[in-house]
Amino acid sequence: RTHELLAENLRLARGRQDPAMTQREAAQQAKLDPNALSRWERGEAVPDIAAVKILAELYRVTVDDLVAERPSFMAHRVTPEN
Repeated sequence: RTHELLAENLRLARGRQDPAMTQREAAQQAKLDPNALSRWERGEAVPDIAAVKILAELYRVTVDDLVAERPSFMAHRVTPEN
């Protein structure tokens, strides 16, 4: 379940940082392999903690946000259950 949360939160955080930012652009800015980032965002693999930290800094969120069930950057969003 953690890798699924991480995958979803990576996608959401990238979109929150810059809705026009592509996966390839994010990987280039973070100096990471674009194929690896793609696998992480699909939940097919889990990045090491160093990569998670780099992505958190790029997306301006915390490492905790990237693995949280309810990341703080989503607090302002209204969901049907609210």
